[in-house]
Amino acid sequence: MSKVRVTIWNEYRHEVLEERIAKVYPKGIHGAIAEMLGKHTDYEIRTATLAEPEHGLTQEVLDNTDVLIWWGHMAHNEVSDEVVERVCKRVLDGMDYAALARIHGLPAPYLRTRYSRAKAKLAAILKEGEHDDL
Repeated sequence: MSKVRVTIWNEYRHEVLEERIAKVYPKGIHGAIAEMLGKHTDYEIRTATLAEPEHGLTQEVLDNTDVLIWWGHMAHNEVSDEVVERVCKRVLDGMDYAALARIHGLPAPYLRTRYSRAKAKLAAILKEGEHDDL
């Protein structure tokens, strides 16, 4: 059986900017998640952060990712539209996506994929004619 390829993405801002957070997550939140998941031999783990070129989420990385875990808190607006679209396309093509985010800002890929899926479901319902009264 092949391993599940997991990419853990993190803004990696709080850990750099706030000493108290750095003490809790010396390797970043992404590092802590990677360490925990890395204990399981059926996962192939990689990490990526906002500061990397293309935020670490190149097409090649995403093409080799089965599950994307996304941690966002304070820099959602700094993720490039190009990367957001790339992530959305992969999610809509079947890559699993777990958005871990603070309530005051939701990650753009989460919002766009939820909208796209809802729109597709509504179109299917309307096409089937089940709800002609809508």
